[in-house]
Amino acid sequence: MSGVTIHQVAEAAGVSASTVSNVLNGRTDRMQAATLARVEQVIEQLSYRPNRAARMLRTGRIKVIGLIVPSVANPFWGRSPGSWRPSRSPRGTTYCSATASATRPASSSTARNCSRTG
Repeated sequence: MSGVTIHQVAEAAGVSASTVSNVLNGRTDRMQAATLARVEQVIEQLSYRPNRAARMLRTGRIKVIGLIVPSVANPFWGRSPGSWRPSRSPRGTTYCSATASATRPASSSTARNCSRTG
């Protein structure tokens, strides 16, 4: 099932949307174990995935890091733009790399690479 909202998860689990939010954000220390288990089960059953765009609007953080280089053929920039990604990345961060020049902006780049952590 795609497009499931946090409110639908809350309704199916018989809890408030803020309780579901607390589960998703790891704030479960004062929650009953049965409530936590029920919410997690409904999240799994409905295949709920948080809406990243909504989260970005709500928090004001986008968790995207980009690197634009003039040419990957130049040894100064490394073997590939993908090699610059840190070994320990915050969960949910998207890393994008692209090549661009003064005559060809990154938005029309042919060499573009994006990957997302957990």
